[in-house]
Amino acid sequence: MSDLKLWYTKPAQSWKQGLPIGNGRMGNVVLSAPHREVWNITETTYWSGQPELVQGRSNSQADLERMRQHFFQGDYRGGDRLAKEYLQPEKLNFGTNLGLCQVILDFEQNTKPEPALDSSGEAEPLFHRELDLDEAVVRSACEVEGMEMAREVFATHADQVMVSRIRSHGSLGVTCSISIQGDNGPFQTTVTGKDTIEFQGKAWENIHSNGACGVSCQGLLRVVAEGGQLSGSAGTLTVAGADEVSIYFAVNTDYRQEGESWRAKSALQLEQAMRKGYEALRTDHLADYQPLYARVSMDLGSSVHSGLPTDERIARFKGGMLDDPALFALFFLIWAVFDNQRFPRRFCPADASARDME
Repeated sequence: MSDLKLWYTKPAQSWKQGLPIGNGRMGNVVLSAPHREVWNITETTYWSGQPELVQGRSNSQADLERMRQHFFQGDYRGGDRLAKEYLQPEKLNFGTNLGLCQVILDFEQNTKPEPALDSSGEAEPLFHRELDLDEAVVRSACEVEGMEMAREVFATHADQVMVSRIRSHGSLGVTCSISIQGDNGPFQTTVTGKDTIEFQGKAWENIHSNGACGVSCQGLLRVVAEGGQLSGSAGTLTVAGADEVSIYFAVNTDYRQEGESWRAKSALQLEQAMRKGYEALRTDHLADYQPLYARVSMDLGSSVHSGLPTDERIARFKGGMLDDPALFALFFLIWAVFDNQRFPRRFCPADASARDME
């Protein structure tokens, strides 16, 4: 097992246990389980609020002098209080960045997977999920009812889309439903044809704004299935018995856009991506990402514990066992990757990845 991966044999139970990817504009925290995968999609410009002029509370030299007196006398708390009182205007519709939507993949299986036994009689895990730092790809693999399924997803900066491929090895093929749910504010989905979900939403919330202002988004999700059947109705796409499924996702917002031409962006990005095809998208993604990633490296040596799942390695560290130097190097690289401009901190925070993904 590569030291440059976060990997687990247990399903993700919460957002903190998800595995993040991003391309600098879109982010995705992937929650994988044998029977379900959820993409938590975000976008840098999906903000509530609106531009507006707000009158400041003070512009007087006397107020500035009062603040200075507190600071010069060492009363930093008092100076800070006055600075907030005098200098900060009331934030009426300042807004905040919001989650955009969830893409939900439900896989049809009749029973939950049970562990098999290897030749020594020990249980072998039948589920595996990982974030490959070297490729910025999230993968999962499982065996259910004698069928093997492999999934992977990445966000390409080169083509500005999110792409996933699901492969099945077994007679049943891939059978799943795919739907999209909004995270905040008004959100609508429409199935067009048998392979596409169109969606649009508004970044509205009533904590940092008045609940009726924010940017708008519009996007598409399209599915290509090899073998099997593909159909769509009531906001959901359904795949039945496919050998392989590819999913293409694009979204854009009206932030700093004039007119309505921005609404055509996602369709154009999707069409260009599909003309390329999955393998070419993946090749271009790696060619774009890996030179940036390769600028930083760290080698602190290895240990016998490098082959353990990441959560078990973290548990050992919390228990005071410091004999896994590669774990420190791994977490350093996580910080280096997620601090890069291609990984928006709001969507793929390093502290959630390195500290809380257990």
